Amino acid sequence: MTILPEMYLIHFLFNVCGEEIAIKAANNYRSIRKKKVTVRKTADIIIGTFCMGNVLLLMHNDRDFFLLGKYLVLKSVILKGVSIFNLLESRQVSKKSSRI
Repeated sequence: MTILPEMYLIHFLFNVCGEEIAIKAANNYRSIRKKKVTVRKTADIIIGTFCMGNVLLLMHNDRDFFLLGKYLVLKSVILKGVSIFNLLESRQVSKKSSRI
């Protein structure tokens, strides 16, 4: 596993949540709250807003992202009963077995 230098991590975080995304995320939060719905985690609003702004498909198993998809324009795939880590792990195992 490669560990990235700290400067790359800071750059990544800055790009994901710059001023523009933060303002859009706050507006999305207010929009959903007007509908009497609460998204529990700020990070979920930011991630969802980033995905919406960049037209990305979000794979998740989380109530907050489901709400963003229901009340806003978040495109997502709901993974019921499946962890993304299990999917990644099974993919690595299948790659190893195909090499044998």
